[in-house]
Amino acid sequence: MHDIENLDVQGDLVFGTRRDWISEEFLGYFILDTQLQVAWVTSDGEEWSQQLRELGVTQTNLRWPGVNFNGFSIWSVITPIVIILCMIVALLWFIMQFAKHERQIRQDHLDRL
Repeated sequence: MHDIENLDVQGDLVFGTRRDWISEEFLGYFILDTQLQVAWVTSDGEEWSQQLRELGVTQTNLRWPGVNFNGFSIWSVITPIVIILCMIVALLWFIMQFAKHERQIRQDHLDRL
């Protein structure tokens, strides 16, 4: 089984490394030009770097494939929602405790009459 180990996206280029996940053998490097629909595969890191430079890529930031490359993260959506929900629950709990206390005060007042 072959899989992408790390990758980066810049413009029309997707590039990174491949690994066989069963044997954990490093298979090499790849570059995909999505506009020209061309793929380069090599096992030589220097050849890969040279090809990237020729394509105009000067810096690479290889990341595992689960990372969203537009800066969007599911956690950037979930975290504020969780925080807001926690604040709402805490506020409702406070209101219920306050209402319970007020009911008790009124009941005590009625019992004294």
